[in-house]
Amino acid sequence: MKKSGVLAVACLCLIFLVAACKKEKDSNIIDTGTDSKTDSDSVATGDCGDGVKNKGEACDGDTVGCETLGLYHIKEIDCLADCSGYDISKCVARDPGDKCGNGRLEPEAYEVCEIGDTKPCTEINPNFQEGDLATCADNCKKFETYDCQLAGTDTCKQIYDCIVLCADEACKEDCLSAGSEDGKTRYGALVECFDANCASGADFKECTEENCSEEYYLCFPAETCGNGSLDEGEVCEKEDTKDCGELDPAQYRSGKEAKCNSICTGYDTYNCVGLNALTCYEVYECIQDCAGDTACEDACKAKSYNDASSKLDTMLTCYEEQCSNTDNGCYDEKCQFQTDACKTHATCGDGVIDTYEMCEKGETKDCGAVDANKYEAGTADATCNVNCTRWSTLGCFGFCACSEVMACVDACPGGQATTDDECVTTCKSLGSKDGKANYNAWRNFILNCCDQNGTKCGFANQDCIDKANQDIGCVAGDNAKCPY
Repeated sequence: MKKSGVLAVACLCLIFLVAACKKEKDSNIIDTGTDSKTDSDSVATGDCGDGVKNKGEACDGDTVGCETLGLYHIKEIDCLADCSGYDISKCVARDPGDKCGNGRLEPEAYEVCEIGDTKPCTEINPNFQEGDLATCADNCKKFETYDCQLAGTDTCKQIYDCIVLCADEACKEDCLSAGSEDGKTRYGALVECFDANCASGADFKECTEENCSEEYYLCFPAETCGNGSLDEGEVCEKEDTKDCGELDPAQYRSGKEAKCNSICTGYDTYNCVGLNALTCYEVYECIQDCAGDTACEDACKAKSYNDASSKLDTMLTCYEEQCSNTDNGCYDEKCQFQTDACKTHATCGDGVIDTYEMCEKGETKDCGAVDANKYEAGTADATCNVNCTRWSTLGCFGFCACSEVMACVDACPGGQATTDDECVTTCKSLGSKDGKANYNAWRNFILNCCDQNGTKCGFANQDCIDKANQDIGCVAGDNAKCPY
């Protein structure tokens, strides 16, 4: 009886151990779901390993890419030894919103290819040799060229720099063979012009620059780029910018600037915004109509672009952290800057007062015209803020002079000698730029003043006060609108 009891306990432990091992293994395998299996069918039969997928087997000796199982593509994965599934331990789960690997090319998500797509290397770059294939990258945003073999890659300038160091013809031939087709063509044209226009023994570069300017600057384009003038073959000069909408109104919105490229042959448009791309706030409004439908929200986001997406994420993070409900008052109070940045990021600076905008970049307005009850007209200008949503009045002058600030501090507990820093700070905030500065100078002079014995200091020393009034003074002449 005792022996059978021990045996029963041992059997029970073995059952738990097998179950635990199976659970641990299952976390790194995936069942393809091709057959509906009973418990007796869940483990492969003795045919596992014959290379044929039999009943009860999820696979048999084959390998697949992670993406074929709905996972982010990393590498090929192998069928497990018992044919019960694939070892997915090296796969990385894809974000639900990531469409890469679903077998459909989606340009609106900026995909240029799908997992498994290939393209001849020479179609990507003519400097690659023919015969090899580039493969779609893991993120579907480009073709990976790590299997492509480079042919000649050197530019005309690189060919020249190589040849001038050569001591024999074999070396020069090696320099030429390393050149791209374009580089060889340009260098050949330069040599031909040299032979036709330069005396034997003439300096190659000096003579061709003087007599073969077109061929010379095609070989050395960077030598004119950046000299401040638009030379032959140049479209723009370094540091030049052009509004994207002006550059290509059929493709880009206005408001963003394209920059002249590094060799002055055209404009880089990576900062431009497509005509059909949703702005940050348009994406937000689109998401609000989705009523929590994740697929709908993903579709809204796919219609935007990186600049919009980052500003949207910043705004939504602020809403989540600062506001516990959908009270617009909270959004305006706590997340006003983030909301403004989202509303106008694609329109601020396009020269038009668009929806949500109060002004345009570079505009100024007399401070008195911004708020006649608060700022003194004719003394300074307010500037349009970074988001074009309000006037920045940091440079505006209020109405309170030094004497008004002093009168305010007199009313603080303890008067001018008060230690109530909050009260003094509040009074200073009422002062104009000059009024606040003069009061600070007046007060600091007194606080740091003592008699000759050093025993009577600050506001306890009338001589110090008289001296401050004489040297700095807060001249009377109160403005009737003070305090504002």
